Amino acid sequence: MNLKPILNTVMALPIYTKPHFPSEKAHFLLPGPTGVLEVYTHQPQSAQASTSIICHPHPLMGGTMHNKVITIIAQACHILDISTIRFNFRGVGNSEGEFDKGKGELEDLLAVIAWLKSVAPNHQITIVGFSFGSFIAASAEQHLDLQQLILIAPPVERFDFESLPAFRCPCSVIQGEEDVTVNPHAVLRWLNLQLPLAHQSWIPKADHFFHGQLLVLRDVLTQQLQIIQ
Repeated sequence: MNLKPILNTVMALPIYTKPHFPSEKAHFLLPGPTGVLEVYTHQPQSAQASTSIICHPHPLMGGTMHNKVITIIAQACHILDISTIRFNFRGVGNSEGEFDKGKGELEDLLAVIAWLKSVAPNHQITIVGFSFGSFIAASAEQHLDLQQLILIAPPVERFDFESLPAFRCPCSVIQGEEDVTVNPHAVLRWLNLQLPLAHQSWIPKADHFFHGQLLVLRDVLTQQLQIIQ
């Protein structure tokens, strides 16, 4: 395998230095806690003053910001004219650093949010996380004033969701009923320990990656996003 194109991809992306949120679509690097972070933004033509930050699944299991569930989340936001930020956690794609078992990945997310606040201080912020990304999203909630938190297939048996403080913002949980990676019954038990959430959506015939159910997931997401908009 010729590794030269892979090693040179970081140099091909610019570091974003403008003082405003990118118009339309943009792919760039941002300074992060342990090096640059690879970021992809999309601002719809008629965008609201609202941005969803999307957190991808586990880096060591092939999770990236190009995961098909992450792409569907972005599509749902764009249908509602909500801007999106997708980014790769440290060690993924063109993001520098190494996997840090959630601690460093939370720092990455907070760095992206700090950048968003600097370039679009009037934007309402929603965080949407899928699988491992839902734990990072949930962990960030206590540090922020969010408009909404959406957790998709939260791996409550693999990460310490129960130690997180009660959520202060409206929260929605979306779970596939045939998920064998994340136990739906464990998710339900965890939800029963929480304060009432804005909404819970259970998608029949959906596995962890929502094979054959991605358009259903997109429709459910648009409904959840509209609850708060």
